[in-house]
Amino acid sequence: MVATVIDAILGNDVSTLLALAEENPLVLKERLQRDTLGGTVLHLATKLGHKEIVETIIKLCPSLVGVTNLDGDTPLHFAARWGHATIVAQILASGYAEFTALNERGETAFVVACRYTRPDVASLILEETSSITIGEFYATFVLGEYTG
Repeated sequence: MVATVIDAILGNDVSTLLALAEENPLVLKERLQRDTLGGTVLHLATKLGHKEIVETIIKLCPSLVGVTNLDGDTPLHFAARWGHATIVAQILASGYAEFTALNERGETAFVVACRYTRPDVASLILEETSSITIGEFYATFVLGEYTG
C-alpha cells in the first residue's frame, strides 16, 4: 500500500491520495525512506512542492506537521530548505508548526531558510514568530548565513 501512496504523491494525484486515506487512514502515518530519511508523506509532498497534496495531508492529519525525520527535520524544515514559500504558509496556518524545533544540526526552520538563501521563506517564518533566539540571530546575521 505504501508504494501506491508514494506514487500518488509523486504524481501529485490528490484524488488517489484521498481514496487511499479513506480506505486506510494510517497510510498517512507511514514512514518513508525515499527522499525523506524516515519522514512522512508530508515530508515527501513538501520536498516536491506539491501544494495541493500538502494541503490535503494537513487537513486529513494535521499532527504530521510536527513529525520529524531521522535528521530531526520537520516538514517546515523541508519547506524552508527547498524554498517553498506557499507550503511554508500552509504549514504555519495549520497551527501545528513548532518554530523552535531543532533538527540534528541544531537548526530551526528559520536558520535552514537562511542557510539555503531563502529570504522569502525566512521572512514568512519571522512574521509568524514573536522572536528568534540569540543563537539564530548570531548564526544568521553575525556569521552571515542570511544574505537577504
